[in-house]
Amino acid sequence: MACNSNDRAALIGFSNCLTSIIEAWNSSTADCCTWDGVTCDNSTVLSKRVIGLELGNKRLAGTICESLAVLDHLRFLNLSHNFLHGTLPTKLFTLQNLEVLDLSNNDFTGSILTGNSLSGRFPESLLHLQDLRVLHLEDNQFSGPLDAGLGNLSNLVELDISSNSFSGILPYVFGKLGKLAEFSAHK
Repeated sequence: MACNSNDRAALIGFSNCLTSIIEAWNSSTADCCTWDGVTCDNSTVLSKRVIGLELGNKRLAGTICESLAVLDHLRFLNLSHNFLHGTLPTKLFTLQNLEVLDLSNNDFTGSILTGNSLSGRFPESLLHLQDLRVLHLEDNQFSGPLDAGLGNLSNLVELDISSNSFSGILPYVFGKLGKLAEFSAHK
């Protein structure tokens, strides 16, 4: 049983946006679940669905294409410590099953995530990721108050907003984060 054809096309679209090659990805191989860093869920009968991309520290260069948003079963996305740049597609934040998102230590512009010299207010697009469990926004230049919508991320277990310029008091809705086990907000 091979991976879902739409998932395979999304991964090929993603790799086409890169200026570097992902070692061990062979687009002529029908089953993308065998590709390096790709994890699939075997629970479906007709085809396997991509649920994870673990491509941190792979020396990837280029941009992130909207094609990744087609991976509607994606739960884990790690593209950290690469040479990715540009703005992040807003469709990426419509992945309702996403639990872990790590795009830290790249050269993204706009608003979102760790170690990317990003600035501005808290990115509201993150507040739509209801299943998000881990969120790292440290080492950026975010400012202003934290959004009260953080309380809607009820599955959040880990939150790091360290080394930013947030101001004001913590929103009362932090009390709604019953699963939050790790929180870091040091300067």
